[in-house]
Amino acid sequence: MPWNNKDFLPKLATIAFMVLFISATLLSGCAVKQWTDPLQENEYDSAVQLLDVMTTRDAACGKTMVADLELYYSSPFEKRALDGFFQFSFPSSYKYIVTNPFGQTLWGVAGDQKNYQSLNTSQNQYTAGGLDSFALRYNLPLFLLHGNWANWLTARNEYNSESITAIRNDREARGIWITLQTNKVEKYSNHLLIDRELRRILMRIVSDKNEQHLATIEYDRYIQTGSCQQPLEITINGLDYGVSIRLELDNVELIDEATKYSLPYPKNYLKRFLP
Repeated sequence: MPWNNKDFLPKLATIAFMVLFISATLLSGCAVKQWTDPLQENEYDSAVQLLDVMTTRDAACGKTMVADLELYYSSPFEKRALDGFFQFSFPSSYKYIVTNPFGQTLWGVAGDQKNYQSLNTSQNQYTAGGLDSFALRYNLPLFLLHGNWANWLTARNEYNSESITAIRNDREARGIWITLQTNKVEKYSNHLLIDRELRRILMRIVSDKNEQHLATIEYDRYIQTGSCQQPLEITINGLDYGVSIRLELDNVELIDEATKYSLPYPKNYLKRFLP
């Protein structure tokens, strides 16, 4: 489909932009619990120590990730794929550029949890605006604005054992589930499925105070970079309207220093400044 299709471009922007934050309009409602009984006391203490070891390890990993990124979006009505170059820096600075086979920019977006900029070269258009207004225009839940994008994209955890509210066995014996109270004001909880032997997160479920699942994220194909681990495949299923999203990373590089990303302000482009 042509890149200057007026009906598709807003949707493309929504898909690419919010997939980078590991979501779209998320499915609300209670899902089947994937955990069973709480761990016994001796196993519980061991799991607490494991979480603290993983948290300390993750804190020492690079704060910036650069990679080739393919985004796959599917619904009962359509399928789309994007291929581009992705840069992400803690806690929420990002840049994603989609190019043609000749390396020329077709579309790009950059920003953080407050503001964004986008370029559409086929329409010679530059847009800048606030993320709050963006979410309102596209009926996106405010939960997305306040989520921990860094942890979602890197399969890391920054919370220590003081945040633990429960530790339970996995229903399929894949590991253990550690539940963390990560936002005491909004009462969000993170349920982490952890492979105890490999010391990595296999799945992350975010739920609200009513235990409704806001997001389910699965991680696969990990690579080892020093003492750090990074998944190359991140999948979100069970979203509203039958939407499924997959992120595939390649040529990943972790960099120690954090940075801020922005897009150029092209001359002779139509410029839109939104709230």
